[in-house]
Amino acid sequence: MSETKKTSLFKRIIRFPITIIAFLLALLFNIYAGWNVLKFAVYSEYYSINTTLNKNPGLNDNYISQGCHYLESKNMYLTSGYMTSKSKASRVYAIDENQNTHYCEIYKNDKICTYHFGGMAIYNDYVLIASASSVLVLDLDTVLTEKRADVLFSIPVNTNSSFMFARDNYCYVGEFHMEPNFQTDHEQVMSDGSTSYALVSKYSCEAMFDNNLEHNEIKPEAIYYIRDKIQGFCVTSSGRFVLSDSFGIASSKFYIYQNPTTVDKTEDEVPTYYLDSRYLEKTITGPAMAEDLDYYDGKVIYCSEAASNKYIFGKLFYYTDINGLSIE
Repeated sequence: MSETKKTSLFKRIIRFPITIIAFLLALLFNIYAGWNVLKFAVYSEYYSINTTLNKNPGLNDNYISQGCHYLESKNMYLTSGYMTSKSKASRVYAIDENQNTHYCEIYKNDKICTYHFGGMAIYNDYVLIASASSVLVLDLDTVLTEKRADVLFSIPVNTNSSFMFARDNYCYVGEFHMEPNFQTDHEQVMSDGSTSYALVSKYSCEAMFDNNLEHNEIKPEAIYYIRDKIQGFCVTSSGRFVLSDSFGIASSKFYIYQNPTTVDKTEDEVPTYYLDSRYLEKTITGPAMAEDLDYYDGKVIYCSEAASNKYIFGKLFYYTDINGLSIE
C-alpha cells in the first residue's frame, strides 16, 4: 500500500471516533440547553410560586445538604448534611444575606459524626438534627461561630428520624420508607385502602428537653401515618401539612394536605391520624431531589441535593439555591 493510501486510511480511522465524540457532545449540549428551557413549562406551577432565597452552601465541598432552616433572628439559612467521604465529619452550614458562609463539623464523644444527617430545626438556643432514630442536640451559638460542635445529647424517637420540623413548641419527626432498601417497622392500612409504612410523630419540645441527657424514648403527642418516599414535612400558616417526595432523578412532589381532625385510632393513648387521599388537597411537581422542609413568612423552604458533587447534574440545571414556595 502506498504512503498516500496509508495516510488516507489513517485519517478515515481517526475521523470516525472524533465524529462520534462530536455528535455525543452536541447531543448532550442540546439536552442541557433544551431542558433548561423546557423545565419552566414542565414545572410551570412550581416556578410560578417559587422564589430564590439564597445560595445552597457547600455544594462544591463534597457536602450533601439534607435539612434546611431559616433563622429569623440572624437573617440567615442553615443546612445540615453529610460528606461523600466517611472519613469526614457531617456538617451544618450557615449562609447570611450577603452569602457569607460558615460551616461547623459535628462530633460526638470526641469522635467525628459521620451519620447521614437528615432534617434540622431550631428550638430556643439549640440546633436539632434528625439522624439514626434520634434527634441530636447542638448548641446554636457554637454551630454559628466555631468550626467544631459536640452533640450535647441525643433524644430517642419512635421513627427512623429522617426529617423534622419545629414550630409553636412542637417538634415533628418523620421517617423515609421505600422498598426494598429503606424499610421501616410501621405498617398500617389507611381509610382509603392504601398502605402506609412510615410515621411522622409530633412531640412537645418541652417534654423532649425535660428528660435531660440520653433519656428514654419520649411519648409523642400525636402520630401521622404517611406515604412512601417522604423527605420533608412542615406546617403552613393556615395549618396545612406539606410533605416533599423525592428519590433519584425523578421529579420531586410536594403534597399539600388538610390538617386531619378525625382520630383514626389510638395507640397507647396517643391519637393517630392517617394522611391519606381524604385530606390531600393538591400535588405540585418540581425539580428532582427536594429534601427536608421548613416554613417561614408564607413560604415552604427547602434545598436540593442534586447539585452536590455526589450527583452533579443539578449544577447543569441550576438547582443550586435555597428555594421558597408560596404555599399558605
